[in-house]
Amino acid sequence: MLQKFLQYGESAGDRESRELICAQLSKEGFIWGAEPVLVLPGSQQGIELVGKFFRDDSFAVTVEARTYLAALRVFKLFAADLRPFDQGVKPAAKAVKSLRLLYIIPTF
Repeated sequence: MLQKFLQYGESAGDRESRELICAQLSKEGFIWGAEPVLVLPGSQQGIELVGKFFRDDSFAVTVEARTYLAALRVFKLFAADLRPFDQGVKPAAKAVKSLRLLYIIPTF
């Protein structure tokens, strides 16, 4: 009991939180179990994981012209070719034939 109490928790994040996320996503038609879902302590860690995942010799990231500066730094750390756009997501996606990663910031 004490050993369980002193643990940091699951590396993927709190299981109950991941299950709630999956339940919400299932309403939108995305059916997953909690296993592939990660709950991270902050956006920076998530951006770094994405950078590591997409990294290769031709790693290009299409980014909004005005964006989160720390994300640009992480992508540059992984030698990404940054391609800014300023006319909206749909025109940007059409302009880049081999779009692999589009980084945008939500506005509410």
